[in-house]
Amino acid sequence: MKKLLLSLALITAVSYPVLAKEQPPKIPYYVEDPSECVAQAIKNEAGGEDYMGQVAIAWVIRNRLQSGKFPNSPCKIVYERHGIDCQFTFICFPFKPVDQDKNRGDFYSIAMMVLYSTYMVDPTDGALYFNNKPFKNKQFKFIKKIGHHWFYTDAN
Repeated sequence: MKKLLLSLALITAVSYPVLAKEQPPKIPYYVEDPSECVAQAIKNEAGGEDYMGQVAIAWVIRNRLQSGKFPNSPCKIVYERHGIDCQFTFICFPFKPVDQDKNRGDFYSIAMMVLYSTYMVDPTDGALYFNNKPFKNKQFKFIKKIGHHWFYTDAN
């Protein structure tokens, strides 16, 4: 019995440091939800706009996705940064998540309709950019104004 207890004590003393070592942190599993990202953009960029203004913001994301000039997913488009500049203004500033908004169902519905509908017409006529005030730049061609936003595409 003494040998058994001594053996157990020895095994525990030798193996404890190996078992006690900190395990490397697990890489978090990230699931990208395109409709969530687009709904977030609609809420924060056009939450106070009417239906067409909100749809137009979602279409800019879809147009970017289809253009091949931007990242290959809606979430990467929405969260894209160039240094300290953000493609979507709300990314650079604290924002309220879409799930805390009373109109969240509308934002999700618009996001899913624009992302997945094959019969919906693009009210922006192919816009890749928008701004809440007009600007002149030779790199961009003005397309139209919808609600409180001006929509543009590349000049070439």
